[in-house]
Amino acid sequence: MKLSNLTYLGLFIITVLTIGCADKAKEKNALDNVVPKENTSNKINQVQKKDKKKGIAYAKKTVDLSRRTDELNAAWMYSWGSLPNDKIPKEIEFVPMFWGGNSVNDNNISRLKELKNKGDVNYILAFNEPDSKKQANMTVDEVIALWPRLEEIGLPLSSPGAVHPDKEWMIEFMHKADSLKLRVDFVTVHHYGGANAEGFLNKLQRVHEMYNKPIWITEFAVADWDAKTADENKHSEDDVLDFMKIVLPKLEELSYIEKYAWFDGRRAPYITSSLYDENLKLTKVGEFYSKF
Repeated sequence: MKLSNLTYLGLFIITVLTIGCADKAKEKNALDNVVPKENTSNKINQVQKKDKKKGIAYAKKTVDLSRRTDELNAAWMYSWGSLPNDKIPKEIEFVPMFWGGNSVNDNNISRLKELKNKGDVNYILAFNEPDSKKQANMTVDEVIALWPRLEEIGLPLSSPGAVHPDKEWMIEFMHKADSLKLRVDFVTVHHYGGANAEGFLNKLQRVHEMYNKPIWITEFAVADWDAKTADENKHSEDDVLDFMKIVLPKLEELSYIEKYAWFDGRRAPYITSSLYDENLKLTKVGEFYSKF
């Protein structure tokens, strides 16, 4: 049958409209199946904040403690005291410390038991540099006598934080604790040596092998103990940064290093290790520690 020109025109229009509708339907289906891109920036920040090892230490009198813990992206902190500061952000884990013998009393122990039962504390640090006359200044036997009171709290318990974790006082303590079957769950290390990264890492390995315990580095920085003024300090900020760039990745990698906390101070021997300057702004060292 012969179709007229008008009929051909009608069929052409119908075909065009049908194809157009089909294309639009395909486009709509494609758009419906698109998964919106997720904003991952918040998740990245959360991962950084929940870093498992990196911490900081600030005394209770530090008025801007909340800001500092946030800026440094730390997962935990301690204040050399046994009770938390209400300025500590909720997402930061507080670790209590019994600084010296006088802090081991019924009130502190009962309050820490309460905090433990609430899930607010998970570890105990024991005694700050008892082998130093300028710090806790305790004999091994004095510490041993108080140890059962610390065990009573029922939380993982550190060794005393000795000035020299690999020398006489600490060796005697660990030997006596072992012979009396006292509990020491991890060893704390302080280190204020020079900028020799390899020497520091070797020291950590030596301490681990001596006691066969996990390690927390609760205080460390690059220091020049001969410096009486900031200008006399032989270690530049760049020296400290070089030390950090070698050491921090290794601390994250080593399985026996459970936690670490850089020491921030403005005294001449470790002023180039400061995380903050005199105006409370992050130094180059602080910026690196924050972003690491």
